[in-house]
Amino acid sequence: MYIKAELEANRSFQVEASGETYTLEPSEIDMQTQNREGFFVEVDAKKFVALSTELTHELVLEGMARELVNKIQNMRKEADFNVSDRIKLSVNTSSALVAEAFKTHRDYILTETLTTEVVESPGENAFSFDQKLNGEPATLSVEQV
Repeated sequence: MYIKAELEANRSFQVEASGETYTLEPSEIDMQTQNREGFFVEVDAKKFVALSTELTHELVLEGMARELVNKIQNMRKEADFNVSDRIKLSVNTSSALVAEAFKTHRDYILTETLTTEVVESPGENAFSFDQKLNGEPATLSVEQV
């Protein structure tokens, strides 16, 4: 990145090699970036950013929790609940990943969805749907309290 900044400031760049000094012009330099596996790199005139794209187990669980919140919020909307309505929630799944995400991020999910109670079985007035949460199966049910 130093070379690029030097070229922009002085319109040339000096390099020493074998005891000699060479002046390079912008047309003589071809600078390229290449993403390494597991990273995304963005380059600007004077800076660059490299982001790790590795999905850790913790990030996968957090993403699953956010997907749960999204699905529950959409169900609340489809059921025509008021924004401030408190709900009972039922999450039934055969997916260990969904179950772990719910357990790990339970407080976040309940707070974001205004859930006051988690029940094993939905009531007869519950609004239920089979869902895919990032490809994982679950049946979600919401009911006004």
